[in-house]
Amino acid sequence: MSVIYFLVAEFKKDDYTVGRDASCSLAITESHLNKTELSLVSKKHFKISHKKDGVYLQGYALTYVNDKKIGPEEKTILKHNDCIAIEKLHLKCR
Repeated sequence: MSVIYFLVAEFKKDDYTVGRDASCSLAITESHLNKTELSLVSKKHFKISHKKDGVYLQGYALTYVNDKKIGPEEKTILKHNDCIAIEKLHLKCR
């Protein structure tokens, strides 16, 4: 299992897309994961949005937040130290 850490406090924009496509704000590449793990990541897997009332994750492909399944087009609010998972890949918010 691979883990990628990122600091939400470092975010300067209101919206970030995460996936393996080069156009994503946070592009996950072979420099982060091996080819097998990278194949689990969609071109645009999810979006993180900063709103007045919190930080939200919106799924474009199947994603988990603290083991809770977030399907395509579903949203959930993110909290400090939440764990975002794409299959066996875990991203940790700090």
